[in-house]
Amino acid sequence: MEIVDELKNSFSAQVRIVRFECLNGFLSLKMEENTCLEQHLRIMHEIHHRLVLVWNYEMNGDFAIDGVIR
Repeated sequence: MEIVDELKNSFSAQVRIVRFECLNGFLSLKMEENTCLEQHLRIMHEIHHRLVLVWNYEMNGDFAIDGVIR
């Protein structure tokens, strides 16, 4: 994990951009017509997982719920 933190520090500007793009993807994702709800929620879960665990983005439960409902 130490190497990952060093890389994040070395590329902090790029990390912020990718984290922003990931958050934007989470907030702008809309369920398409004639698609499965389970598949849509799986995609949202994957993005949320990436934000929280990979990019260390602090997202409280209310914010995540609001994003899903949106």
